Amino acid sequence: MEVLFSHPNFPGQFRRVARAFAQIPGLKVYGVGDEDWMKSHNGPLLEGVQVIPYPAPPKSPAGSDELHPYVKTYNDAVRRAEQVLNTLTAHKVQGLEPDVIFTHPGWGDAFYLRDIFPGAKVIGLFEYYYQPRGADAGFDPEFPSRLDDLFRIRSMNATQLMALDACDAGFCPTQW
Repeated sequence: MEVLFSHPNFPGQFRRVARAFAQIPGLKVYGVGDEDWMKSHNGPLLEGVQVIPYPAPPKSPAGSDELHPYVKTYNDAVRRAEQVLNTLTAHKVQGLEPDVIFTHPGWGDAFYLRDIFPGAKVIGLFEYYYQPRGADAGFDPEFPSRLDDLFRIRSMNATQLMALDACDAGFCPTQW
């Protein structure tokens, strides 16, 4: 059986569970994450976990007239998802075929996992859902929200919603 953990800052919140899974005989454990982050952390991340780095995605062009400001976060997520897609597709050719995938999809990593590995169960850690009033903005009377802030924040949930659609199950450890 194979288990894949996907997190831009692998192992991230999956450190303990990935370490525990790696100690189970016969279980192959993989972790995919952003290579820039992995380069900044010397040494093996977790014993018994095969780490698969993907190239850091290019950022959305700042101030681009072609990109609406509301979709910048989503655009960055799609760019990251594409890096994960390309990296894992190459590993699939080499035999990677996880049965279960745990992902923190807030950055777009999970968008295409189901398409790459249609037989795997994809479980998402949904840590946060943006709130245009009372949480991310509008909570401090000294700094009132503009309508533009509300729309931009609501649009940031496109990443969460697409990731949720790409998962078989999800869990949320917070009230968000």
